[in-house]
Amino acid sequence: YPFLIYFSIRLADFFAVPYLNIQIFLQLLIMLITQILLLNLLKKLKIHVSIIFGTVLYFGISPAMINSAFSLFTEIATYPFVFAILFASFLAWNRIKTATSSQAFFCAFLIGVSFALNTFVKAIFSYILILFLIPFVIRAILFFIHKNNLALRNSLIIIIGSAITLNMLMIPYKNLNKKFNGNYVFTSRGPWLLFGNTAKRVQDITAKDIAVNTVFTLGDNLCFDIFHASCSKWNLPVVENFGHFKRNELEKSICNNSCLTSQLQVDSELMKESLKITLQKPVQYGLLYTIEAFKIFFWESTRIGCVTYPGWLENIYENKLFKNAIRLLISLLSMMAFFHVIKQLWKDRQSIFNPQSDFQPEIIYKMLIVVLILSFLLIQNFFYILARYVFPIAPLFLVCIAIFINDMRGKKTVQSK
Repeated sequence: YPFLIYFSIRLADFFAVPYLNIQIFLQLLIMLITQILLLNLLKKLKIHVSIIFGTVLYFGISPAMINSAFSLFTEIATYPFVFAILFASFLAWNRIKTATSSQAFFCAFLIGVSFALNTFVKAIFSYILILFLIPFVIRAILFFIHKNNLALRNSLIIIIGSAITLNMLMIPYKNLNKKFNGNYVFTSRGPWLLFGNTAKRVQDITAKDIAVNTVFTLGDNLCFDIFHASCSKWNLPVVENFGHFKRNELEKSICNNSCLTSQLQVDSELMKESLKITLQKPVQYGLLYTIEAFKIFFWESTRIGCVTYPGWLENIYENKLFKNAIRLLISLLSMMAFFHVIKQLWKDRQSIFNPQSDFQPEIIYKMLIVVLILSFLLIQNFFYILARYVFPIAPLFLVCIAIFINDMRGKKTVQSK
């Protein structure tokens, strides 16, 4: 994303126009490309044309997506690359039984590059790959059991090759950090955020605090309207304060005022401390982890970043009935649709992993979508979930909603006949 801004500034200098105009144009272009990719995926899933039209249209007018298009937030740069992950992994899944070794390497390269492009925007995608490859690992085990050596070889190439590709592409950036910051890391933000969010979850709480946390998960503004200052216990500044305090404490004890060579040790200690305090209150941590996981469904909002809208649109977005209704509706639809797709996949689980079953593209796409959303959720929830942090997978929730509505429409048609 910094490169995108740099590119806008260079173009702005060349054309003698404000760089924000170029940046807005590029971000709107990303929105358009994402709509095209969304359209393509919905067609592959054989969604009814009217539902496809409604889904693609809503993506273009969604308050959250509009906000991301006109904000200097990094998440928008991931939209096309998330679809790239799906298309690359689908190709790999499809070719795994018949591909030559060079074709399998190519599939691994595509998956690794897709994750790398997302990682350079949101570093968390480097961890998401680990969970995302689990279905490929399961399939490799089944190929081993059934003695399908060709498919097993291809599976291993895809699993190992995609991980190597991602890490190889991260090395130059790590080297730059080593050169200019003294630390061979991709980013140092993760460990102290992990500790901060963990410390927040294991602090002394009451039954009321759990209720407040539950409402805070539904929306911070809603929480402050009902519980007022009690909600402050669960917001991001608290997480950051816990994390910063512990990091500074460790830097003083480990680094002796010079952390150029000791930051990796500090990060390691932060992760150890996170595990240590989690094990002190594992039930409480697990309960709050589960409650806060539902934040992922509440991605729609009329007010994410500081965007100035035309007066008439500002009035609509600030209308309490409208902003609460659209947030609640899309959140409930995202939740119902997601679990609906999981239910479908459970029914079709034999056709997903059975080496002898026929290849069904729609089922595989649904499986990859669910695995990507779950992988994102499980990893991001260790650190913190803000509404805008969910934006990279928001289009996937719209795909799930389209599947859900399409299936409900199909049931209604069958019943009417």
